[in-house]
Amino acid sequence: MVSKSAAGRGLKVANSGRAGEEIFESDPSFRHVPRIVQVAKPFTAIESLARA
Repeated sequence: MVSKSAAGRGLKVANSGRAGEEIFESDPSFRHVPRIVQVAKPFTAIESLARA
């Protein structure tokens, strides 16, 4: 669905073969993503301060 939409706009698409796991969360590593994002938030704030 995403590939067809991108192709319809003239874009090239590369599929990694992980779409099913991402959609259905069958790969246990995807369950850690929300926690990783939460833990990383303070570091993104520090990075933005360093750029200012």
